[in-house]
Amino acid sequence: MNWKIACFAALVMWSTYGFFAERAGKIHGEKINLIFETLAFIVLALIAVASGIGDIKKITTSSAIHASVMGLLSAGGFWFILYAFKVVPQQETFLVLLISGIFPVLAAVISNFLVAPLSIYQWLGVAMAGGGLILVSWK
Repeated sequence: MNWKIACFAALVMWSTYGFFAERAGKIHGEKINLIFETLAFIVLALIAVASGIGDIKKITTSSAIHASVMGLLSAGGFWFILYAFKVVPQQETFLVLLISGIFPVLAAVISNFLVAPLSIYQWLGVAMAGGGLILVSWK
């Protein structure tokens, strides 16, 4: 699959899942939502194992540690966002999606220090995204 198609699929899924999470969370809470989320991840993990069994041989200690930290951070992030969906007023659900969805901008800033420096245009994009977030959430 082309990476652009994969990114678009993620965009569509992440742009809509929050509305379902907010509605379900209001009824049964974020902990039950997290259980459903985990079950979905287990199904996807089983599909990944079935289709990528040869890749298991590539696991190293370093890759296992990085993947474990990734999983913990991802699951923790999901738990917090599911809690936010539970307690946010329904008319402000989009703000939860917007604030939590700006993570690529923060990732770019972190990347500036860990991977490669950002260009002036990329810093301008970070500033514009931050300013946009302030404007959208302003009452």
